[in-house]
Amino acid sequence: MAKIISVVNQKGGTGKSACAANLGVGLALMNKKVLVVDADPQSDVSAGFGFRDCDNSNETLTTLMEMVLNDEDIPEDCFIQHAVRYADDFKIFCASHEDAVRAYKATELWLKDRLGLQISPDKSKVVNLKRQYSDFLGFKLKVRKKGKKYVVRSHMSDKAYKKAHDKVSEEVKELAHSSDDNAQFMQLQKYNSVVAGLHEYYCISTEVSHDFSRLAFSINKQLRNRLKGDLSKKGQLRNGFIKEKYGASRQMRFLHGRPVVPLGYVQPKNAQHKRKSINKYTVKGREQIHKNLAIDTATMFWLMRNPVKGRTIEYADNRISLYAAQYGKCAVTGIPMDSHDIHCHHKVPVSNGGSDEYANIILVSKAVHILIHASSEPTIEKYLKSLNLDNKQMEKLNKLRTMAEMPPIIL
Repeated sequence: MAKIISVVNQKGGTGKSACAANLGVGLALMNKKVLVVDADPQSDVSAGFGFRDCDNSNETLTTLMEMVLNDEDIPEDCFIQHAVRYADDFKIFCASHEDAVRAYKATELWLKDRLGLQISPDKSKVVNLKRQYSDFLGFKLKVRKKGKKYVVRSHMSDKAYKKAHDKVSEEVKELAHSSDDNAQFMQLQKYNSVVAGLHEYYCISTEVSHDFSRLAFSINKQLRNRLKGDLSKKGQLRNGFIKEKYGASRQMRFLHGRPVVPLGYVQPKNAQHKRKSINKYTVKGREQIHKNLAIDTATMFWLMRNPVKGRTIEYADNRISLYAAQYGKCAVTGIPMDSHDIHCHHKVPVSNGGSDEYANIILVSKAVHILIHASSEPTIEKYLKSLNLDNKQMEKLNKLRTMAEMPPIIL
């Protein structure tokens, strides 16, 4: 029976692609049948396995949709190399009702023919946003006229509002029924995190203040009734998240001296708009993303395709992860390194029980690596002269020498 191994991390540059690729290679070397699925639109794993022309493909969902809308013929040999990560809810905005109907039909046919998926006729529909709201990911959206243009007006959706109300009400009940002071403290922490989380998610709604004022009116009644005289305006805010974000609010209350995050105090934020040209689904869009990366992707691909022979998969994976984490720079000098200048140094030597784990490895240049292990005075003088290290860099170097059981260099 097949086993599925998913390599997941919400942060970029942690080595997900490298780990998946090396794991696949390792299992293949053990005569296992392996299928590596590259779901990343940047196709780093595909490039690592030698499929370097992925970014030259114009055959994406975006371009196919444009072909349909423009009444262009789709090539018979067309195939998709870049797909949108699975999402069961998305919106397509069009300038006219006619374009919206055509986009609807094109999407329906494409999903059915290409992916074998059926859209829900009950949930999928064409909506005139000038006249009625449309729900999306907990928000309800509409447009209103402002001057000569239309702007978005957004609220919490009715379903999301009810869900938030029920959730916060439940937390208030748990807070009131706490068995002792310690249990109440823990529950208050949970209540505060729930409220802060709701604020953080819905703060991009244009009408978020109105929605949370209405929500707070109901919940604050429950707080006063259930906690009776325990709530007070007097208390002390310590430095930290609550003071920084809610310290200016007059709605702040305290439960036995501990802060209660005010539900009705939410600071609206403008949604971040990216330029349309920067996206993961077109050739030009991906080129823009790659240009903005802080690391040399060519060197990254070289490291992926050229693991050190005789080393573990963990070593190869962590070498790539460290290159991303250090932005391709030497840990001592801070100077960018090319592929042939990268040396992977074990802080605790392997001979002394040091492992290939991430915390025990650091990337340095060839010259720095020689200096870490050098015992000959002429060698030390030669490389110190070429590197011209400052006091802070010397401190880093000597720290690595000490861990490698070498005496510090004294200038």
